[in-house]
Amino acid sequence: MESPGRSRLVSFLYNQNPFYLISAGIVLYGLNSSLTSGGDEVIGHWLLASIISSYAALLALTAFLIVKFGGVWDDARSIFMVILLLFFALSVSFDSLCITDARLAVKMLASGFCFSVVVTELLLSGLAIRIPARFKAPLYLMLAVSFFYPLTMSVRDQLMPGLDSRWILAFFPVVVAGAILSLIPAARAGSAFNRFNGTPWSWPMFPWSLFILMAIGLCGRGWLLTQAFDPTSGSRTIFASWFFIPVLFATLYVLLEVAIVEKIPQLRIAVFAFAALLPFLGGQLFSYKSTGGFEHLLTSSIASPIWAGLFLAGVIYAAAAFRNQRGAMTLLVMTLAIGLVQRSDGSLA
Repeated sequence: MESPGRSRLVSFLYNQNPFYLISAGIVLYGLNSSLTSGGDEVIGHWLLASIISSYAALLALTAFLIVKFGGVWDDARSIFMVILLLFFALSVSFDSLCITDARLAVKMLASGFCFSVVVTELLLSGLAIRIPARFKAPLYLMLAVSFFYPLTMSVRDQLMPGLDSRWILAFFPVVVAGAILSLIPAARAGSAFNRFNGTPWSWPMFPWSLFILMAIGLCGRGWLLTQAFDPTSGSRTIFASWFFIPVLFATLYVLLEVAIVEKIPQLRIAVFAFAALLPFLGGQLFSYKSTGGFEHLLTSSIASPIWAGLFLAGVIYAAAAFRNQRGAMTLLVMTLAIGLVQRSDGSLA
């Protein structure tokens, strides 16, 4: 007789199968190493994008079949996540072309984005999964950021060649934050808004788990952008802990809306606690090798990342205080008090 512990392990591996993700990672790494190292770079990128697209389409078909004929929704959930990650991988395929051949990059990135939307829509309609427009629009907006943001490098080369490209890279998390904040209408609609979604997954597992993965994927996309376009890449990049401040702020703001609408005090407390970490992210908790002096440029031109994190934490507490949330006013006063002795350059007054 099978032991309960072993039964739970087998059930986990079957229903939450991690091997889809592992196999996808191995395939992508092997393809990237073999197709983009040497030879015709354009052909290599074309072939890489074609294989990724075919792989994503095959996984989508697999998800459709196992749900339609096997009813294995949990396996399908794992495949959905892998497909989203493949969309991110597809968006990365033509980063270098944004510098070497901008016109071709526009065509390929537009094709890749349209392919991602079509595959998603076919899978959702085929399985009768209902995602309201308040969720679907932010989902496609996040994908669009991943696909099209590298084109800003081409715009910069043509219209503003004197602009330090690191400013464009530093603005990426701000754009990502804007895309995440587009989820506010969905958060304010409440759980009842998407109760009958056509799947056995209840709120908040669906569809919020999709956006958690999207946010993580976009953070990874930011790192890849610094590797591809930072002029000092190879020994130093601007990627550091402060890169996550706008993304974490936007995520916490959306979660605050969920906590208020759904009346979840534990989530509200968690949001307040993580908001207090925003200034610490500005304190360079980690950096990828080095920021190459860009943090000093950012501080002298706008404000220190520490001060920016403090300001955004205050915004969260102010929004909560305006909505009469317990403890928010106290935290806001404390944040303002710290801000009074904190200069915009991060030093004490």
